[in-house]
Amino acid sequence: MALKGARLELTNAFFSNLTRRAGAVIREEMTALGQVRRSQVNAARQEIVELARALLRQGEIRTDTGGSDDDELVE
Repeated sequence: MALKGARLELTNAFFSNLTRRAGAVIREEMTALGQVRRSQVNAARQEIVELARALLRQGEIRTDTGGSDDDELVE
């Protein structure tokens, strides 16, 4: 629901990080939702922001602002 009405740049970035199959499933779900209230979309977006912030605090994800390859994590 959070992608409903999102800018093309955002949806392209989101779907480019998914497999084709996963992207197709999400697109189908978005279509099946039909029209939704802006307040519902905003609530879904806020929920994602809160989850991302929690994951950042826990160190589960990180944001990179153009660091060098020396900072890249390897296994």
